[in-house]
Amino acid sequence: MDRFTNIRDIPWDTLLGPAIAAGIVLLAAILWTMLARRRDLFPYEPRDSLMTDSELQFFEILEQAVAYQYRIYSKVRLEDIIQVRAGTDHRTAFAARNRIKSRHLDFVLCDPETLEIIASIELDDRSHERPDRIERDEFVDEALRVCGIPCIRFPVQREYRPIQIRSELERLI
Repeated sequence: MDRFTNIRDIPWDTLLGPAIAAGIVLLAAILWTMLARRRDLFPYEPRDSLMTDSELQFFEILEQAVAYQYRIYSKVRLEDIIQVRAGTDHRTAFAARNRIKSRHLDFVLCDPETLEIIASIELDDRSHERPDRIERDEFVDEALRVCGIPCIRFPVQREYRPIQIRSELERLI
């Protein structure tokens, strides 16, 4: 093995290629680690659709049923249409807000000009028969009732008729 006594004696031209390759490998490893960390911080992917097939089917018929009488919004947070009453003590307000902040309503009907909330609509599939969902539904119904907002529930069906939906809405709003 040759010993180099002077830095000028090192054959840099033969060492440059492996040094560049090692640098590229090191850079790739650093980038890979950074991307893996970022993936862990943001473990998200897009959903296929805003609505389930059942919700979309109902939405299309609901649009026909209300024509231009109401604006329809979907997947509305309960907290977007009701709020904790002003003056409620901090601890109670915090607990009350936590109960509404992550709950969503399937549809909300609003006045087309003022966006005043007219009613909420929940589409109930079989999951609403589970004890936890029954409790959730009772809470949502009561919270909306206290605020004077009707909560209209429709069972999931294979087929809907606009006239039936319109009739039910007219009866309950």
